[in-house]
Amino acid sequence: MAKCPDCGELMADMGMDFEAPGKGKIKAWEHLRLLYSVGIAFHSCGCSGPGYVPNTKEGLITHLNGLITIYNGELQQLRQETNREREEAKGYWMGKIKLLEQRISLL
Repeated sequence: MAKCPDCGELMADMGMDFEAPGKGKIKAWEHLRLLYSVGIAFHSCGCSGPGYVPNTKEGLITHLNGLITIYNGELQQLRQETNREREEAKGYWMGKIKLLEQRISLL
């Protein structure tokens, strides 16, 4: 963990693709805090960037709900099959859906 050069508090690891807004951009910092609180940061290998990062709270909620829809689609496909590997996959997608629902409830 690194410390803030201004206040000395520990800083969050936002990833190598993170570009900090200016100190006076309070709304931008508040939005970054919101993103981090639900597990969104700017981690990637540096080649293609971190992917889509919503720039408003409403956009974030829409994005997370969209992911839930996609995950539910994956889960529906798996519900047609019953072997053990498919059961593990169902648990995986159900866990991802639950995590997103928890993150949305934090907003």
